[in-house]
Amino acid sequence: MAHRIDMPSLGQTTDELLIIEWFKREGDAVKLGEPLLSVETDKAQVDVESVAAGTLLKILHDAGDTVQAGSPVAYVGAPGETVPVAHVGVEEGSGSAPTNSAIAGVAATAVPVPSPTPRVEPERRSLENAPGRVSALPAARRLASELGIDLTRIVGTGQDAVITVRDVERAGQEASVLADDPDLVAVPQLRQVIARRMSASAQRIPQFTLTVSVDASGARDLIRAQRASVSAAPGSRLTYTHLAVRAVATALRDFPTVNRLWVDDGPHFRQLHRSDVGLAVACDDGLRVVSIPEADQAPPVELPGLLGSAAERARSGSLLPVDRLPVAVTVSSLGMYGVEQFQALVDPDQTAILAVGTVLDRPVARDGALGILPMVRVSLSADHRVVDGTLAAQFLQAVKGALESPSGAR
Repeated sequence: MAHRIDMPSLGQTTDELLIIEWFKREGDAVKLGEPLLSVETDKAQVDVESVAAGTLLKILHDAGDTVQAGSPVAYVGAPGETVPVAHVGVEEGSGSAPTNSAIAGVAATAVPVPSPTPRVEPERRSLENAPGRVSALPAARRLASELGIDLTRIVGTGQDAVITVRDVERAGQEASVLADDPDLVAVPQLRQVIARRMSASAQRIPQFTLTVSVDASGARDLIRAQRASVSAAPGSRLTYTHLAVRAVATALRDFPTVNRLWVDDGPHFRQLHRSDVGLAVACDDGLRVVSIPEADQAPPVELPGLLGSAAERARSGSLLPVDRLPVAVTVSSLGMYGVEQFQALVDPDQTAILAVGTVLDRPVARDGALGILPMVRVSLSADHRVVDGTLAAQFLQAVKGALESPSGAR
C-alpha cells in the first residue's frame, strides 16, 4: 500500500506551512530520508524529508500552496501502486484538501496510479524564474497581480531570495498601513513571532529566576591558551558563551528532571534523553534559537566551529534538522555588550534559560583575604511547573561548577 507523506509541524507556532519548492516530480525515485520539498515556516525555510522509499506516486499540493500541519502532501510507493481515490482528484495548486462531502463513502477506495511516462520539458513544480523576471512563486505572482503590487519592490525571503505568498501579503499589509498613517511601520514577520511567543511566556509560564556569581579564572585561562594555540581568526576564538553552552549540557546529564518539557495535553512531561542546548542568536530581523547537539561531548577547541556554523545558519534562516532538535534549556549571552546581569524569559516550548553577563574584575573575599578575580553573573529563569526552587538551585550550582572547571567539564 502506498505510504502517505504528511506535512510535519516542524515545531513552529502556527499550523500552516507554505510550500516553496518540490525537489521531486511524480514518477521520480525517492530514498528514505531524502528531501522531498522545501517549506516556509514562521521561523525559517526547511526541507521536508521522505519517511518512505520508492516512487513519488502523487503530489497533492503544488509550490505556493499553504498546507495545514498533519495534512497529506504526497504518496510514495511502488510504481503503479494505488493511492486513495479521494486524493487523486485534488486539484493541483488548490492549496486545500478535499472536503468531507467530497470523500464521503470513498475514503477506503483506491485507484491505480498509472506508471509515469517520459515527458518532454516537464513543467517544474517550483519557481517562475525566466531570464529578466523577478524570482517568485506562481501563487505569489497571482496574488501580486490581484493586489496591484509591484514585485520588483519586494525582497523575497524564500530560497535564493524567491518571493513567496507571505512576502506579497506582508507587502500588501504594509502598503495599506502606510496609506492610512505614514508614521506607522508594519512589524516584520519574525518580530511578530517573537512578540507572540514572549507574550505567551509572560502570561502562561509561572517562572522564577536565580542568580549566582561565577569565578571565571579557569575559563579565562582556557580561553587565553586556546587563542594562543590556534589561528587568530575571530570565528575560531573560544568565548565564555561557548563554555556556558558546554556547562549547561554537562549539568543536564546530571539532572534529567530539568531536561524535560511541559506538555499541556494531559498534562505530561516529555523527557529528553540528549544533552542538547539552545543558543539564542541575534539576527538582523530579530532573534532565533538554534539547537547545539551535545556540546559537552566536544572538546573546547571544537566549540567555536560547532556553535559558529549553527549561529550562521540561524542568521540566514537556513536551519537544518539538527538545528531544530528539542531542548529544555537555552543560553542567552549579552556579556559582549557589557551587560552585567539580566533576566531572560523562558521560551514557551522549553523549561529554562540561562542569562550570561559580562566578565568583570571584582574584589572577592576568600579565606579572610581580599583579592581581585574575574567574575561573571549568570541567572537561571525556570518554569515552576517543571522545576522547583531547590532543583533549579542545584542545577545552577552544577552549571557554576562546570564553568569554574571548564577543562574537566566533559
